[in-house]
Amino acid sequence: MANELQQSLKELKYQRGRIKSVITKFNIYIDNVRDKLPLDVEQITSRLSRVKDSWSEFKIINAKISTTEEDENNIIEADAFEDNYLNVLG
Repeated sequence: MANELQQSLKELKYQRGRIKSVITKFNIYIDNVRDKLPLDVEQITSRLSRVKDSWSEFKIINAKISTTEEDENNIIEADAFEDNYLNVLG
């Protein structure tokens, strides 16, 4: 049972990391295209949609992690994600 719980927690943390990478990739993309004209509005819109979806996904995953494991790092992760998310949306 404990092994299954650890495996589940490992998978949840992997998913959380994948969601966080959406924000990082969007930031890198915006930095790379900022000075390039014309802008690919469809590409930006599509990527921004993924960023917006990541908020609710992150909250769900982090809540599952928090109920499985009491660790202050989960709060730190959530705060850092929220800061990055809000910075991306400007």
